[in-house]
Amino acid sequence: MLGTSCDNAPAFYTFTDQIDLSSSTQYSSNIVQITGMDTDCDTAVSVSGDGSPEYRICSTSNCSAVDTDWTGTGGNAAMQGKYFQLRATTSASANTTHMVTASIGGIDSEWDITTTANDCGTEVIGTVCADGSVYAGLTPDGNVPMYVTRCDFNMTWDGATCADTRVGISWNNGQSDFVDTPIANCATAASCVNTGEANTATLVATDSDSNDAGSQYHGAARYCDTLVAHGKSDWYLPSAPELNVLYTNNAAIGNFRTTASSWYWSSSESPNAWYQNFTDGSQWAGNKSSLFFVRCARK
Repeated sequence: MLGTSCDNAPAFYTFTDQIDLSSSTQYSSNIVQITGMDTDCDTAVSVSGDGSPEYRICSTSNCSAVDTDWTGTGGNAAMQGKYFQLRATTSASANTTHMVTASIGGIDSEWDITTTANDCGTEVIGTVCADGSVYAGLTPDGNVPMYVTRCDFNMTWDGATCADTRVGISWNNGQSDFVDTPIANCATAASCVNTGEANTATLVATDSDSNDAGSQYHGAARYCDTLVAHGKSDWYLPSAPELNVLYTNNAAIGNFRTTASSWYWSSSESPNAWYQNFTDGSQWAGNKSSLFFVRCARK
């Protein structure tokens, strides 16, 4: 349907602004349904603004079926009942908003994406750095600033919250038999070697199960060692003393689980593996095949 007999102006549609985002990173908006138009009525669709914005048009609410894939070029489409989404890249600077304007049938809607307002120079625990990581406090081994990811293993920061489901991962390869690695055993968590970075390197290079052929991974340490997040790739599994720093500052850092059964792995050994309960702060040595949570750190 074209021409004056066609109602090609939709009802107003809105996008959710996003804040505290990493710099120079592409983010997608929420998906909105377009209503209020005549069926099969073509109308003009375009996008403009900062951060090389693009849009896509979908037939399903989760965009599993895409009618028009990501494009920054305007066009015409029958939009009644369709689903519409934006994406753009954030500024390279902290505390900077990129404004994106979508236009459908002459009805405009703005979407703002803003980088974190802080850098980590203030060293206030819980500060979100310009790269999106979080300042977690000083390490016990020489008072070096330590940073952590926004979310736990199996979760990702979507611009507003930690998306997906937090799950546990085994310290070793998930088998009940395990090796005692070259990491120095410690009788108490507080007496463990402070440097999780060195522990992680040792675990990555060590077979976790001498009864199985070949070399088996130490799962929790390998996850942090291979993680690329917030533009960084030097993440490690914290030692027991470093993990205690995260527990002490967990409220400021955010996005930890602190209810019942909130156990997080460290990279320290007893020769079992040390972990910490983020409900009450107690530290224990347990079976390496147990599935506990992981938050990676770097310094």
